[in-house]
Amino acid sequence: MQPIALRLERSVDFLEKLELLRDFSGDADLGAAEEQDVIQREILDLELSEVDSEIQRICDLAA
Repeated sequence: MQPIALRLERSVDFLEKLELLRDFSGDADLGAAEEQDVIQREILDLELSEVDSEIQRICDLAA
């Protein structure tokens, strides 16, 4: 499995477990900061991936 896919899988697993903990504890805010960190990290990674692809496309056109 690729590192990105593995990280995404782990992130989803974490978020699913967090949801179970919230349901069990009755605390809807449990882990909210950590949840936002995971989501923001994944969004940033997607944006960086798009930038990398665009840079590669430009380099390929220039070659």
